[in-house]
Amino acid sequence: MNELCLIPSEHAFSALFHPDGESLFTSGGNGLQRWPLKAEAGTNQLRIGPPEQFGSSRGFGVACLSRDGRKIIAAHGNDAHIYDLELPANVVVLKSHRNVAFVSISADNKWAATGTWKGSGVKVWDAQTGLLVRDLPVVGNANVAFSPDGKWLVSGASEVYRFWKVGAWDSAHAIARVGAGDLWGEMAFAPDGKMLAIAKSRGLIQLIEPNTGQELATLDAGPQTPLCFSPDGSELTVRGQDGFIQIWDLRRVRQGLAAMQLDWNLPAYPAKTKLEDSPGGAIHLQVAERQPRGGSLRD
Repeated sequence: MNELCLIPSEHAFSALFHPDGESLFTSGGNGLQRWPLKAEAGTNQLRIGPPEQFGSSRGFGVACLSRDGRKIIAAHGNDAHIYDLELPANVVVLKSHRNVAFVSISADNKWAATGTWKGSGVKVWDAQTGLLVRDLPVVGNANVAFSPDGKWLVSGASEVYRFWKVGAWDSAHAIARVGAGDLWGEMAFAPDGKMLAIAKSRGLIQLIEPNTGQELATLDAGPQTPLCFSPDGSELTVRGQDGFIQIWDLRRVRQGLAAMQLDWNLPAYPAKTKLEDSPGGAIHLQVAERQPRGGSLRD
């Protein structure tokens, strides 16, 4: 794994590839930005930028793309903003939730959820109107995530992950955390929604079956923060507190479990495909950044 380029961003919180692969979204001190990705036909050249700014504000926090890529929600101070990516001027503001730090939007774009860092509770919103729908009784720092199948909203607080039924907002099963201190509950759903990865403690990641809360496997990953699945769900990426990136090959994990007749009861991963080499080998990237004045580009 090699660094290909560095995209300028002040206090970056999120970097999200659009499902169509044609743009990258970043959020942070520079605001909420969309960076077009354009490959030069028949070459190994890839151009990134110049960025498109959403709104006139700076200082956006964590962002989340909707499953269909039509909406993006981002924390902004004590509010959260939802942008329609086809009509960026259309913004829904969720007001207000003190110290909003975590956001999520449901697969059907109907609901939004916000959680806080050093704030209180989890709030559920109507993503079309911005009206508050429900205050969920969650204590302390809390991450939030909607499941891809639309069944669950999961809150990840310092002591427990709790599963809430979408629409009814009743609490279902819960998974206790061990020795996590005051850290929020880091988590990520696999793209097909059949698995949830959670930070069970400061050193262990559990793979969970969302509908039952049943443990599928536990990974000894050491201190970790963000979690992210590959598009086919066969790899789990973890950033440790030492700054190194871990990539867990879940195909190989399952092969080892299968040999002991302990494999989890889910469909096999799709066959692994070999990436085609680009013309000439290495990929070369060019970043075009808009200057603060004059709108010129810097490559």
